[in-house]
Amino acid sequence: MGRRDETLNDVVLAAGTVTLRESDGHREVLVVHRPKYGDWSLPKGKLNARELAPVAAVRETLEETGVRVRLGRPLGIRSYPVDKKTKIVDWWIGHPLTISKHKPDGEVDQVEWIKIEEALRRLNHEDERAVLEQALGVDGGSTMLIVRHAKAITRKRYKGSDDSKREISREGKRQARALINLLSAYGVGYLISSSSTRCVQTFLPFSKREKIPIKTVDLLSEEKGKDRSQQVRGYLAKLKLRIAARPDDVVAICGHRPILPDMLYASNLAARALEVSECLVVHLDSDGEPWAVENHLPLT
Repeated sequence: MGRRDETLNDVVLAAGTVTLRESDGHREVLVVHRPKYGDWSLPKGKLNARELAPVAAVRETLEETGVRVRLGRPLGIRSYPVDKKTKIVDWWIGHPLTISKHKPDGEVDQVEWIKIEEALRRLNHEDERAVLEQALGVDGGSTMLIVRHAKAITRKRYKGSDDSKREISREGKRQARALINLLSAYGVGYLISSSSTRCVQTFLPFSKREKIPIKTVDLLSEEKGKDRSQQVRGYLAKLKLRIAARPDDVVAICGHRPILPDMLYASNLAARALEVSECLVVHLDSDGEPWAVENHLPLT
């Protein structure tokens, strides 16, 4: 999954969540009533300009329900015709983090947590009943994010003698700021970075906003890790097993282009080139193996 062109005139891009919780020994799903359409639906909404689908899914769920979620496993895309256009909706499982009371408005006048059996009867749209049933068959799993650092000052322009201290550029700072909402959408709670300045600076805006410390690892730096493939692979292999054992602890890891192939190899991911600031969202099963992978390039 990656970025789509939100400028197409014949499509409407949207995103939503199937937000589930356990209550008194049974599962409940979050649903909304829309007075304009007189229907019950899952929380979803259109993407804003220059907005990624996962960010929109979290934002729309909060705006429509008062519930802040972190995204879990992706549930794919559903599309259907609307007013001579095609509406394309990205869906994720939503894990509730905080619950506030929603003030009724013209868009949503009722918000309810209801049992699954009732939801399957009450939801008005067949595609939403289908995505709910899909979500019920998905195990929880865990999530880690692998990020290539934001654009750095070129080596030619850099005046220092220690390349590990080379900083991100003006464009890189925009990319780092753009990562904030993406990392937040998946509920990142732990940050691990190469000790090189350009990697640390990539996570710094998110770190400051969320007050999450950045753990630096020399082995993940280009200077220390590029000739130590086995050690890098061993570190990532152990890390992903720890992440798989603690599904509520979402971890983001920032590295360099020469180190990323070993990071991907250790994660049992196919080799691929990542653009600067590109993010792979890796959903792991209980054994630490990739269940699904999303790729996102933050829009600046």
